[in-house]
Amino acid sequence: MSASETSIVTRKKHEQRTHQVYDSSPWVSRDELIDRILKTVRRLRILPSDAEELVGMLGKSSVDEITKKMRDKGIPISSYDMWSILERLRAEGYLRVITTKPPEAITVAVETKVMTPTIETVTPRERPPLESAPISLEIEGKSIEIPVPEVPITAGVHAEIAGAAFVALVPQELQEKINIVKESRILERYFAINEYLKAAAVLSREGNVTLLSMYRDIALADVEIAAASTVIVKHALHVVSSMALEQLKEIIINSDLGYLVLSELPRETVIVAIFSAEVPVGLMIRDFMSMRNEIVEILST
Repeated sequence: MSASETSIVTRKKHEQRTHQVYDSSPWVSRDELIDRILKTVRRLRILPSDAEELVGMLGKSSVDEITKKMRDKGIPISSYDMWSILERLRAEGYLRVITTKPPEAITVAVETKVMTPTIETVTPRERPPLESAPISLEIEGKSIEIPVPEVPITAGVHAEIAGAAFVALVPQELQEKINIVKESRILERYFAINEYLKAAAVLSREGNVTLLSMYRDIALADVEIAAASTVIVKHALHVVSSMALEQLKEIIINSDLGYLVLSELPRETVIVAIFSAEVPVGLMIRDFMSMRNEIVEILST
């Protein structure tokens, strides 16, 4: 199978799975299925009546449709979570997939940016100067400064800082994975289902390039966000490692105007998202981690 064929298969796999329609297996009773669902989703603490409603939607509603019903009831769950739950029940023999519904058109108005490959190269003397001022943060009334390291830039992806063009190194394989992420419309789906999501971006862990970004009702400078976010993730990873806290899941920065959520991704990349201050925190974490997990699946292959 060629690289382009592999890309199409991967994209289609991610596109169709939340449009699948599951139904109960003929040999499983309704009460037995409800009991199993309650045990499977114990962490969500859903009521037996919610599980009964979910079972009632089986055979008719897609994963996305069931998710929207559950979210309307105040249950913080993403389509990826719901698919994972139903797929687990299918693997255990409780459910089966009977069909796939055509996806609804995504009409959310967002601004998307994605870097494109170039063969252009830039020598060190042609490189534009970068701001080297430290990032200032205030924590519990104390001001601290985090230095922003300069990152060497060689060749690969064309970008722009303050109107000056340069070229940053991005491996072709990573660029291909980012293209699959974009074509799978992962970010768009979360913008469509979560009105509180204002921005999302996949960055190089060195902070020298934004691979893919999307905004709604907000204006941000990619370069500044990349530099600040990657420095924060690096420091957090160092702290987690030093304190033997195992794996870092996400970093949440709370401000008056909203939340900045960050996490590490495979292939030396970072994901960052901005949510408005009104977002339910549980829903924000579920959607952010689900969005991250979907991207991780693609970048890890």
